[in-house]
Amino acid sequence: MRDNRSIPTGFTLLELLLALAVVSFVCIGLYSVYDGVLRVVETVDKMAKQDEISRTVTMLFRNDLLSIYYRKWGEIPQDSPLRVQVPAKVQRKQVPGDGRDVVVLEFAAATSPLFGNPADMGRIARIVYALRPSLNHAEAYLLLRKELPFAEMNWRSQAAQPWREIVVADMVTSLDVKVYASDGTQHVAWDSLEMERKGRPVLPAAFTIEVRRMVEGRMVSWSTSISVPPLELSFERETS
Repeated sequence: MRDNRSIPTGFTLLELLLALAVVSFVCIGLYSVYDGVLRVVETVDKMAKQDEISRTVTMLFRNDLLSIYYRKWGEIPQDSPLRVQVPAKVQRKQVPGDGRDVVVLEFAAATSPLFGNPADMGRIARIVYALRPSLNHAEAYLLLRKELPFAEMNWRSQAAQPWREIVVADMVTSLDVKVYASDGTQHVAWDSLEMERKGRPVLPAAFTIEVRRMVEGRMVSWSTSISVPPLELSFERETS
């Protein structure tokens, strides 16, 4: 006799459950790999951003200090725009006209192309690096670079012009500047006026600058050393 009973086709419930379990494990594994890759990419991006900030800060300090301008005035006035000052931490003062910014380093140097004014290229300006308390973090600062061309200072015109400024870095917790004299001695403060009065070289031989920032809950720091080339200026009377 021929058996006409139908033969069952398709998957059983057990087979479906096993297939779903295998697919789930594969998906979980793929998601874990994908999530790991995203974390690595995010970490690399953050590191690249921090490297970019550190390179930018280092470049600005280096370009400014390598173009530092100074000449002896004899009886140099206290408020001379050529005065080179690195105040000690306990002596740091506020930028004139601004009650919040604290001066860390100030000197005269060439104007920066960052402000996009071609007419200022090659002009000398007063340069100030300052820390401004952050509005969002009680123990953090903004690192500012401020400049004011000599031609716009109030001692050259009737009205004082505002300082131009850019934010160089945020979340800065400290900025330390050490100065080295030509004899190799280290100083935590420097004043070209005092050096000139004592008959010593007015410009430091080198600077060491260390910046500390808070990044993603951890402290990141970097430092750079910049040698200042000796500068000798001579002036000749034009003859026809």
